[in-house]
Amino acid sequence: MSLQSADMRRLIVEAGLAAVNHGLYREAWAIHSALPTLIPDANDRRAIEVVMLIGLGRIGSAARLLEQAPAQHAKLLSPLLAPPVVTPFTHLKSHIKRNPDGS
Repeated sequence: MSLQSADMRRLIVEAGLAAVNHGLYREAWAIHSALPTLIPDANDRRAIEVVMLIGLGRIGSAARLLEQAPAQHAKLLSPLLAPPVVTPFTHLKSHIKRNPDGS
């Protein structure tokens, strides 16, 4: 594969991640299904697939896939599976009044 095709594949994968982020789920799933063609390295592909699955709401599938990942990838990506941290003051943010000037 040529360098140009590698750059093109990388751009398509990035577009897939952006599609997940922007709620373009049909497009994200289309790119997700092409990942085996786009990312030849199985470990790299698995990492991208885990991130996409998390963004697509498939946490269980992502967790099962992450179990097969190398330790380095699992350590890096496993925090994404955890629920958001709620601090004691999180619920107060919506009740804080701001001055008209935004301060």
